[in-house]
Amino acid sequence: MRIVFVSLVALALACATAPKAPTPLQVQPRQRHPVEPQTLFPSREEVNAMAAQPAPQGLPADPGVNVTEWKLAGPLPDRVDDRPHNASGPFESLVALEAQKRSHHLSEAAQCMAREFGKFFLVKKGLPADDLRRFIQARCGYPGVSVNTSVQAATADPRLSEEKLVEQFSKLLAPGWDAMLFGDHMLVGGAFTRAGKDIALVVVTAPQPARLNPMPMVPAQPDVEVACELNQPADLIAGVANLGAAGVMACTPDPTVKPPKFSLLCPTDRADGATWVEVYAKRPRSVLVEIVLQLLLFPAGAAEGRFVQAAPPANVPAGLSIAPAFVVALNQVRAAAKLPPVVLAPAQSALADKLAPHSFASRFGSARPELAERIALGLVAGWELTDPQPIEIATLNEGILLGRGGSGAALLAQAMARPTTRESLLDPGVSRIAMGITAGPDHTSVAAIIAAYRLHEDRRSEALDRDTAQRLALLRQRKELPPVRIAPYLNAELDSAVDLLVNQRESPIDSLNALLERASEQSQRGVHGFCLEAPQIDDLEFPDEFFRAQALSYALRVAFYRPPGSPWGRYAVFLVHDDGQP
Repeated sequence: MRIVFVSLVALALACATAPKAPTPLQVQPRQRHPVEPQTLFPSREEVNAMAAQPAPQGLPADPGVNVTEWKLAGPLPDRVDDRPHNASGPFESLVALEAQKRSHHLSEAAQCMAREFGKFFLVKKGLPADDLRRFIQARCGYPGVSVNTSVQAATADPRLSEEKLVEQFSKLLAPGWDAMLFGDHMLVGGAFTRAGKDIALVVVTAPQPARLNPMPMVPAQPDVEVACELNQPADLIAGVANLGAAGVMACTPDPTVKPPKFSLLCPTDRADGATWVEVYAKRPRSVLVEIVLQLLLFPAGAAEGRFVQAAPPANVPAGLSIAPAFVVALNQVRAAAKLPPVVLAPAQSALADKLAPHSFASRFGSARPELAERIALGLVAGWELTDPQPIEIATLNEGILLGRGGSGAALLAQAMARPTTRESLLDPGVSRIAMGITAGPDHTSVAAIIAAYRLHEDRRSEALDRDTAQRLALLRQRKELPPVRIAPYLNAELDSAVDLLVNQRESPIDSLNALLERASEQSQRGVHGFCLEAPQIDDLEFPDEFFRAQALSYALRVAFYRPPGSPWGRYAVFLVHDDGQP
């Protein structure tokens, strides 16, 4: 079993006079965590109590304007960095002055975002929906995730100059600067945009997530180095990159670079016109990982400024609600990748439906902030899965935001654009999906929590027996000890102990005692044994006495079982040796 890091994908939706966007978090099942999941999960009673509370309104009324294509106005950068911007023009100068008062500074990336958001606002009378917003941020060279955007819209005589208009607006803007420029040491951009009589004054603030080495958006080599120092403590930093339409691959870390610094080598495919890379980090003593960087690269060689919305799968039957349609579309993608299908878990999905409004309310600031983490862990626990097999891995992705009329197929298209979400949905071992859907006022916005579960199908594995035995032999060899001898007469007693643990639900210690009693009676000599437990097989530590004896005659069995009261399973290894050897 592997410990999971729960993820909440960004809902950093920018709204006119937007509130602070929630911090994005993301699951990474490959990584290990020293805390065992049984100690992290809320109990079934706690989860049900959260679900029983009256549902709040968790989503914003305006999810942004959805478009299938959009051409950025430019000029656009050709690299990712945090270069400062020199203010030009009355409004930029005013923004720069107010930013300096609050220890912020203008940056080229934030200025680019403000300009592009303003141009979009003038045409569409609103800010872009989540997918285009994310594209603009990355294409402007901003590597972070959470951006806050404020827009003041007005109409004025086209003959009036920017200087005159800013002079008139400055008194109206004065009371709002603290709200628009909240935060510490933010990157700031300000744009005065106009089209005829329409004017949009846009202020963007964005946290500086890291001191990133400048990197070109068009990679010189297929493997791209992402190196920087995070502006937050972390004890784990990793990354993942999209490859092609449905591929995903982890970045390779440099083990000599320690957090909060990191250096990752992330793969790209020269055939990809554009590809996303996400870097995530885990804070010390946290059980969640947070997406800290998202990068848009152009491996094929041209840094495009045109956004094209991801096309949803076309063969999804009409009339399905969002969750069933999502699973149908996902199984089409998995089939094309030669992966087995997944099944929607109805009882767990019903629970997720009840919890989703509370989670989004927490993320958007209308409920206590720690609630989202408890809900995430409660859903990862999988209390309402009805399968007899224990959970081996679970991942959670939250925050895919759709506008009015959002469909399950469109939800999948957005999810597949995010590397960490794609990785969890296309895990070959995932077999169960639970989804919680919640809607904004009058169904103007729809969002989803998506949990994916890998069940441990094989409770016994001879291959794991062999691998564990080889690992013990290798450890003894490194200590210059002679090879071990296998005691085959103990095999039947070991199999009985595994049966007691896995099928008859006896405790590990009771199963071990029964094993030792029967083995001693059969051998007519002293027999000693251990039952080692760990959430992941590679975490097992062998007893010291197995490295003190020159001669060793032993046998072992590896099993996977579910402890009473826990939804997840864990590994147990029975180790038995003859008296005196050692």
